[in-house]
Amino acid sequence: MNRFLVLFLLVAQLSWSQEFVGELKKFQGQELAFRHSASYGNFPNYQWTDQNGQSIDLYQELNKNKTIILSFFSVWNSSCVDKIFVLNHLHETYGALDKAKIISVESNTLQSLSNMGLNNGEEIPVNWGIKHSFVNLDGLDAFLSNNVTSTPSYIVISPDKSYTIISGIQSFTFTLTELNKAFLSSQNLPVLHDLDILQFVYYRCGDEYTFVGYIQNTGTNSINDFTIDINDAKGVSLYNHSSTTPINPNDLIEFTITLPISQFDSLPHLLELSTTAPYENILNNNRSLNKIDYIVNKKITIEIQTDKYPEETAWALFDQTDEKFLAIHGIDTSKNKITGIGQGNHLNQFTLDINHCYNFLILDKNKDGICCTNGNGYVKITETETGTVIRRFGIFDEAYRVNFQASDGYLSHEEIELNKAKTVLYTNYKNLLGQDISYPTKNSFYFEIKTYEDNSQSISKKWMK
Repeated sequence: MNRFLVLFLLVAQLSWSQEFVGELKKFQGQELAFRHSASYGNFPNYQWTDQNGQSIDLYQELNKNKTIILSFFSVWNSSCVDKIFVLNHLHETYGALDKAKIISVESNTLQSLSNMGLNNGEEIPVNWGIKHSFVNLDGLDAFLSNNVTSTPSYIVISPDKSYTIISGIQSFTFTLTELNKAFLSSQNLPVLHDLDILQFVYYRCGDEYTFVGYIQNTGTNSINDFTIDINDAKGVSLYNHSSTTPINPNDLIEFTITLPISQFDSLPHLLELSTTAPYENILNNNRSLNKIDYIVNKKITIEIQTDKYPEETAWALFDQTDEKFLAIHGIDTSKNKITGIGQGNHLNQFTLDINHCYNFLILDKNKDGICCTNGNGYVKITETETGTVIRRFGIFDEAYRVNFQASDGYLSHEEIELNKAKTVLYTNYKNLLGQDISYPTKNSFYFEIKTYEDNSQSISKKWMK
């Protein structure tokens, strides 16, 4: 398989290795973004109840010197779906600092949702992956209807109760930039220079760590340099790299760093970003590193349920260890063009090589995923023999990737004997999705991760009775 196709299927991943050799992906062109502030009067107070039964009083939040970002959307509008990541990101960045309260508001009436086959919209937060507050108002009152004339629309309310309306934005990057600038202005912070870490995750394959990062310039001016530091839990730098590649406003840089595990004396924990640009917003310059790989048995089943437009969908399974494809569907490899797959349910079973690393990738040509605007499509990856669900999803924009490593789930006798002589520093537990858990639940599989005094680790798949 030619190298270009590999890059195409991996969404043009850029490689840093030891030196930065990638290129910037620039989102250029004019955006239709209407921003106007109501300089008269205050935003009225509302009391709502979110999806978790928590009461929200807008004025109580504002009186804590918080900024409130209201996102008004319609469940049938596919352009609203890919903005959820932006809102989750702002919630995890500024909400975690008690600087902002993010609230998504479904603008349809309950009857309209019922006519669409939705049960009062209760499933929306789960289906859309909403991590912040979500409310359904059973339609908008006169004041909100007068200010929200299309979806998605956003109202950013300052602590002094003045507000800014943002609407007409289509692209992911411009949405983040506009909301970020409105937030900074509401907090009386400079908006000239701002590098924002959207996401930074890593996974292990063999003797290497692979770090995948996305950084965007959400300020008004270009930034000519930046430095990243990967630190351990104690703040000790494990890896450092500087770049002098200019990043213009709204530019999004996507890159991959692959480094040998031997380079790390302890586990990666935090990414910090810095620049020499003056008055740069530092509130979004660090992010915890999340390990995103899953450990699976060697036999897996990949089930794909298409939406109403399967001609937009393509997917592939790539063996990262041997650098070969196990499956490619919906792509004309001679033209590197998405041709689509058949409509319906697709079941595919694979027998993987133990200790090999794999990438599953699904692409959508229309950039609206396979759920939930045009049908309830989904991808479900399960262990064939146990039926354990490793990952299930359907909401994404242009592409979604799942990384996992095949394992028999148990340590060899040699590894067990070797580890007996070591001192265990601490023991962690993860569920089969790779998520940290405080302790295994009954009648479930889990992973026990022991970290030893020499910073080595052992992972055992176990069953909690």
